[in-house]
Amino acid sequence: MGFTQTINDITHVSDTRMHVSTIDHFLTSDINVYGQTGVIPHGASDQYIVYPMKKKRKIKDEKDEYSGRSYDKMNKMAFSYDVITTDWDDVYNEQDPKLASMKFKQIFTSLLDKHAPYKYFYSKRDRQPWVTSVMRNKT
Repeated sequence: MGFTQTINDITHVSDTRMHVSTIDHFLTSDINVYGQTGVIPHGASDQYIVYPMKKKRKIKDEKDEYSGRSYDKMNKMAFSYDVITTDWDDVYNEQDPKLASMKFKQIFTSLLDKHAPYKYFYSKRDRQPWVTSVMRNKT
């Protein structure tokens, strides 16, 4: 399947220390992802600690993109003034509630577009996925 065993040291010692074996495994499809793997012997158990240390890498050009309005820099006083001075007669005089709602939304959205425009935001990801694309493609 293209996996490499990275642990070749002893990982288990019997109580009498007469029998040693490598019973723990760490398999990877890309050995270059891990800076180091190894075994830490200790006396608390007959099992040694097996560890992988992944290399830190940044995934370039992967960005989360989302859109919305930013109200942080909006001049709230100017927005309030425009809401107060806008001619709402088309909304008030409309007999059909659905049409009144649509007209209200249209006018209010145009005011928002003026003071807090709809725009795209990007946040860079700095993540380290445990499942690599190579592993995903193997299945």
